[in-house]
Amino acid sequence: PDISTYPSPQTITEGENVTLLCVAEGRPSPSYQWFKDDSPFDAKYNTRASLSEGNLIFTKVSRDDHGQYYCLTNNSVSNVTSSIAKLTVFCK
Repeated sequence: PDISTYPSPQTITEGENVTLLCVAEGRPSPSYQWFKDDSPFDAKYNTRASLSEGNLIFTKVSRDDHGQYYCLTNNSVSNVTSSIAKLTVFCK
């Protein structure tokens, strides 16, 4: 796959919403996996996070969400890793 939209660094205040974008194109269609601080990030274990296609969406972020994120896209042809996007969360 080819990544056409990379996640970008975000600085937000605790309680705000934020989306980290990752859009890839390829045949066959790629799947997405997100990583936080070099560990796999599974949105189903974070009640404030969800995935929409390749995008990682946070609702009402907390300080625990602070970190460095990147996405891995893959299909049967290849794997491509995005650049790292730092999510900085300031306290209210």
